[in-house]
Amino acid sequence: MVYNEGWSPDSKFPIPMWSSQGFPQALHPVALPLELVDALNQTYFLHLLANEPDKVIPPGKSLLSMLAHSHIAGDKPESTARMEDLTDRIKEAAHKAFWDEAFETLSSPEPSAQLKRLRVLYNDLKDTLAPLFPLNHPTMQTLSSPLAPTTSPLHSAASLLKEVLVAVKQRCAPARDQAVNELLHLLTEIPTHSALTDPSSLHKRREAVVNVILKVIQSTLTFSEVMKEDVNQFVLGAMSEAQIESVVRQQAKARERELVLKLWSAPGTSGQHVIRERWHSWVEQVDTDATLGGGQMEGKWKLRLLQALQHTASVSCVVIPSKSFAPAAGPAVNGDHLSTSPNALPPQFLFTVPKLVSVQNYTQALVITAALRSLLRVPAHSNIFASSPVATATNFSQRVWTILAGEIEATQAVHRPVDIEETKITHLVDELIMARRAITELGVEEEQHLRAAADNLLRPEDPVYLLLHRRLVTALRERLFASPADNDNRNLIPEKMKTGKDMPHDRAGKRLRLDVNRATSSFEDPVLALEVNRLFLRLLSCVIWVDEVWIDLV
Repeated sequence: MVYNEGWSPDSKFPIPMWSSQGFPQALHPVALPLELVDALNQTYFLHLLANEPDKVIPPGKSLLSMLAHSHIAGDKPESTARMEDLTDRIKEAAHKAFWDEAFETLSSPEPSAQLKRLRVLYNDLKDTLAPLFPLNHPTMQTLSSPLAPTTSPLHSAASLLKEVLVAVKQRCAPARDQAVNELLHLLTEIPTHSALTDPSSLHKRREAVVNVILKVIQSTLTFSEVMKEDVNQFVLGAMSEAQIESVVRQQAKARERELVLKLWSAPGTSGQHVIRERWHSWVEQVDTDATLGGGQMEGKWKLRLLQALQHTASVSCVVIPSKSFAPAAGPAVNGDHLSTSPNALPPQFLFTVPKLVSVQNYTQALVITAALRSLLRVPAHSNIFASSPVATATNFSQRVWTILAGEIEATQAVHRPVDIEETKITHLVDELIMARRAITELGVEEEQHLRAAADNLLRPEDPVYLLLHRRLVTALRERLFASPADNDNRNLIPEKMKTGKDMPHDRAGKRLRLDVNRATSSFEDPVLALEVNRLFLRLLSCVIWVDEVWIDLV
């Protein structure tokens, strides 16, 4: 029962309005620094890739294609790029000064000065190429070796750079060969040593050689970064979809944990201490009359979550930025007044709140569908030889559920369809009247009575509505707290597909079990039974995610 304040039979179906892009704006109603908004958007995008990839991966695309062009691959968001524009210009000026100074030093007639500057440039090359070559590679050893005394350091540098480029060409992608060949061609056009000793053109020719050497070094430094990107893409491309999913989940967990700890850190207090205290305070609010089906300590927070999901207000977890994210100018953001939400969750749930709200909405949609179906007065079970009334009832459940679920999905999609209107309860009652007429004749007076009954039944304070809601939540709780013994007779999703006798379990730990045969009272309709299972899996995925990310702080 979410967003039911002031609800009347003519009101719209209550759906939360999340921001269409990035981290839900409802979770940070105060103005936040751009740096923090970007961090939230990137982390939430990664969270969706790990948990609900269908929401962010366009049709016909794979998870690999998203990694190639996402922030996970190192791209910068537009707002961050704008903020770093000044820094980039400063770096560009510093780089220009560095290369200008290198040009002046290498143009010096003194070999000792040239050797000293070349040593610095070789170290830069070695550090940049290190990820592309093993430490014992001849090229790395050459770049690390002391420079031998010579009367022509520039020609020695040209020979060394040729050796480096040949080694780079052996390791780069075939599509990059042309770029390496162009650099090698530049080195072959360097004048001979005798030309540099000709007094008539000594200074001019030396500057030409220096220009070529510096251009080759600069291009090699830039080219090595391109090669690193190629290697990263090759490694990703060689991974299976399951391996990529594992990488995404690991990065999503690490980034989510890091950001939440930073957000809730306080002066003199670590983020871990703050969110642990908030967690314990939240868990202690659990209903003392409720009973647990599993261990008391482990299951207490899950029971508290179920209690929050039953609340008439949507769950929330408002972002209150710490001073580390506060803007340089202006007053600090004070979020104390935001922590008084009637159904606030601790920081561990920050990125799962949108999905938990969907659990609340799907729960309400299931209760509405079951309540309306109960007014058809037909048996709940169906089979392939179903009679017309049962088939009509099943079709009615499917139509109503499609309407309600479609409205929920539209508001939660990354790109919301603009042609879907919000549902009114009266439309659902019209579907009920049509289904009832397909089963039996319906007079004007009977139709009025049916509409009145539906209006009363769909009020959140109606006893039947509350009963159906309680039955559904109880079913979710029983599945969530089912003991291992209860799971023995369930359909176990195997880790390996093998014929023959049942294989022994290869490893202990959490195993996903789905009880597709257990019927929930008042939700036996095939359509509703299937959606109850999906609702449980949606809830279970949130529980498992929070448990894995915050295993030491729950």
